[in-house]
Amino acid sequence: GTTNIWAVEDQEADSNETPTLIFYVQASSLRRNATDFSLESFVRHNTSARMQGQGKGKPSVTKVDAEQVFDILGLLRALQYDVSGFDKAANEGDTLSKNERKYACYRLMQQAMVLGVRLTPPWQHQGDQAVTVPGLDDLVMYIEKLFHDRVTHAKTNLEHGVVDFDSLFEFFRPGVDLLDYGLLSGLQTLAPMMVRCRASNYTRGKSATGKKISNFHAALECVVAVGNSKFAVVESRLFQYEFKGTRRIEDTGSVTGEILYKATKPETNPELAERGKVYQEICSNMDSDGVANGSGKL
Repeated sequence: GTTNIWAVEDQEADSNETPTLIFYVQASSLRRNATDFSLESFVRHNTSARMQGQGKGKPSVTKVDAEQVFDILGLLRALQYDVSGFDKAANEGDTLSKNERKYACYRLMQQAMVLGVRLTPPWQHQGDQAVTVPGLDDLVMYIEKLFHDRVTHAKTNLEHGVVDFDSLFEFFRPGVDLLDYGLLSGLQTLAPMMVRCRASNYTRGKSATGKKISNFHAALECVVAVGNSKFAVVESRLFQYEFKGTRRIEDTGSVTGEILYKATKPETNPELAERGKVYQEICSNMDSDGVANGSGKL
């Protein structure tokens, strides 16, 4: 692990059990103008783990089974992605528009606030503006190595153009753009919409009868018009019950409505870019009565 951030609990050499990870509790009070926040609080917030005391003079810890950490691997990767976006806005701010900088920082700032940390936007900060989550990169690498067989299985499925329930975490990676044919919008249409994955995770539990239940969640976003020539980034949540077998993820034109797809056809991205320009033109030239003046065809 990372010294004073997290560690692997000692276990017997011949043990086949999944290891337990120990996360050391950091300062939990609200901190303003911070440039980092606690990995322990993030893990505790997204799992069923609880803080534990270790006795007088010893730091409190949160112990989590590695299986639980694997279930939130998509959230840990998303945190890496959000930190990278925030730091890009801080270090390359002169090359981004005001709205682009806000978009790059918003999600991380909201997450940090939930965990008791107030990050200052780069455009209001003086000096070192980079944000860090100590121990995060090491933790992601450790989990990917510990569950190497699962990661390899998932990647192999994706290479063959299919996905099963246990491979969804690799398909819905943060920053990946996917095609939606109505699964999120509820509109039964053959015209695809591009969405971007921001985070994903598994949840486990039991039914009223004691049967084990596994579900998968993904956060996906797109840009929509909200009126008065304004646009907003909106986020939709995909909820997927555990399923048997595999599902096709390549966009071949035959839509099942069961899952999102990869844009595998070369003409898809240019067509969507052109439709996006028409959508922007129409919504940006809306008159006071809500009537579009654009002449393009969506």
